[in-house]
Amino acid sequence: MKDADKDQKLKIVIPYNATGYNNRIWKAYVGKCIQKSKDIHITLGTLEFIDDIKAAAKDPDITQAEIAQLKRIYNMISSVQQRFVTGNYEYQVTDNGGNVVSRIDAEYYNNLLGGVNYKQILDGLTGRAASAVSGAAVSEISGTISAETANYSAAVAAAVVVVSAVVFAAAAILKRRSAK
Repeated sequence: MKDADKDQKLKIVIPYNATGYNNRIWKAYVGKCIQKSKDIHITLGTLEFIDDIKAAAKDPDITQAEIAQLKRIYNMISSVQQRFVTGNYEYQVTDNGGNVVSRIDAEYYNNLLGGVNYKQILDGLTGRAASAVSGAAVSEISGTISAETANYSAAVAAAVVVVSAVVFAAAAILKRRSAK
């Protein structure tokens, strides 16, 4: 272990935004051999999200709910990872002296992802799904539950389950106490 620290021939270079390399196991086995590069890389989650947008763009039966879920995912990823989705790879972090601390390799990601703005594709899906809904004979459908009612019903059902669990737990405790 300590030989690895002394032998500077062994180097493990990780992206600037990499996580999980500072735990006890990594430190014990490779120690000081880990070096952070200046490059910020796309995460696997962001790559999967881009694939989801591509698949949604090809799906003629995409629903508003599916599009809304994709938009929620977009809003949950970091602003740096959103740059990979929008194709805006020109990004760097500098210190107080103006030195580049980290950056996105714009040329590499332009070649990898094609500079496509997948957020714009996602936004375009909203209009497609909305026009499909407006073209349907929604007014003729009777007896449907609105989304607000469905959400309220789900919340009430969840509350009933929680209250039931508490009541059963209290009954079990009282039963044990009375048996003593």
